[in-house]
Amino acid sequence: LGEMDEKGYVKITGRLKDIIVREGVEIYPSELEEIIYKLPGVSEVQVFGFPHPEKGQEIAAWVKIKEGAQVSPENLEKYLKDNVSQEKAPDYYKLVTEFPMTRSGKVQKFKLAEMARKEYLD
Repeated sequence: LGEMDEKGYVKITGRLKDIIVREGVEIYPSELEEIIYKLPGVSEVQVFGFPHPEKGQEIAAWVKIKEGAQVSPENLEKYLKDNVSQEKAPDYYKLVTEFPMTRSGKVQKFKLAEMARKEYLD
């Protein structure tokens, strides 16, 4: 999935199946991840959607912090409010120490979505 800018350059925005639709608005996880990676101290970030009965999907941003970095949930919340539009802002965010991985080393986003649904909606 990509988009072309005014100069004709193509920017890859993510995979079609990863698009989050919340209340009719399409949100690309890669766009949010790119913004969050700019926060000093972030080592990894996963933005993903999970089912919500009224909104269609909700958005979670789970973030791993570099060892020794001083990033708190409050820092992350302020950074997101300052840098992400309300329309695309994550509903939930969390500092984590690991992500569920496949044997080949890829993050299992479906497991993240299951974990988030249980944590936030059950």
